[in-house]
Amino acid sequence: MSTIKIPQNGLPQEIANIPSGQVIVLTDPNQGITSKTIKTVEFIHSVARKLDQKRHIVNSLPVDAAGLWGCVICKVKTDDGVQILVSDWDSLLEMLCDFWGLDYEEVSKIPDIIPGWHKTHKGVTIGGVSHPVRIPLKPLEGNEPVKDDYGITLQLIQPHTKTDELLGIKKAIQNSFYHNLDISIDDIINLYEEVKRSIKTYHLDIHIDRDESGKISCCDISLKDNFGKLYPLKQIEHQKEKHLEPQIMAFYLTFILFKEGKRPLDVNKDDFYETLFKIQSQLPYRFRKPDKDHLFWNVYSKKSVIRKSIWDATHDSYAQEQFSIDGYSDDVFKVAGATDEDREKIKKEFGLE
Repeated sequence: MSTIKIPQNGLPQEIANIPSGQVIVLTDPNQGITSKTIKTVEFIHSVARKLDQKRHIVNSLPVDAAGLWGCVICKVKTDDGVQILVSDWDSLLEMLCDFWGLDYEEVSKIPDIIPGWHKTHKGVTIGGVSHPVRIPLKPLEGNEPVKDDYGITLQLIQPHTKTDELLGIKKAIQNSFYHNLDISIDDIINLYEEVKRSIKTYHLDIHIDRDESGKISCCDISLKDNFGKLYPLKQIEHQKEKHLEPQIMAFYLTFILFKEGKRPLDVNKDDFYETLFKIQSQLPYRFRKPDKDHLFWNVYSKKSVIRKSIWDATHDSYAQEQFSIDGYSDDVFKVAGATDEDREKIKKEFGLE
């Protein structure tokens, strides 16, 4: 029986954005890497050695969708286009064969292709009714295509153009005539004015207090809407709110500073790391020096926390899209809604050039 449970509203964006050439184990962000995660990674490496597959990368990625915890994913190119493959333990070997371009039926006949632990402790299996789930991706439509610019229709940052939105309005007006809905010009104008009055826009509100010695005693990050309401960004653990952890807050502030964004693979470079360290070392609460060698592994978990905190505060997908650490592809992540004024404030408060 398959244990794969695809969310009703589609795969999370970070799954759509995974790079090609990697096999990724999905984890619970509240538990991190478990013994099952380790056994899954060990299995993938074991099979890769037996099949002489030297070029592969195994990674982990925390996701909020509970039905995907423990699943393994990869991106493949097929005759029908680019697809995301999602597997559980009963379909993992079949997924790996597809990923490496091998014949699953032939590979499954290899003696001891399944390591002993998985045979004796009900781990990875061969055969059965479970098969990898295939999620087709399609190129995003836009004026400026991005390298590897593929995405899942739902939960993905989409480019918005005046032409596209007017076409949507045109379709609604056409439906009014087709179905005799008697929608008048006055109805449309009244609706336009109603939406205009109620629409929310947001900007960052970074509030810093200092003690008598000049050290930062409090750092709060909120979103503030055009009606003046504040939405503090918090973490919720065990149904209790708390401040964003220093490293998460430092990650967020550092990404804001990079106006053009940053590739996840480059976060351990000196410019990003040194900025992150300078910010985090000045924050109150608990300080732990960030591990430069593991920054890449932390990007997805940290951005997931930020994304969730924005949703918990605002319940607004527009706010989440604009102020999460996100992007149109896995090449570059950035905080799209941050302004030059936000960057200048961070530089001034933390003594950055």
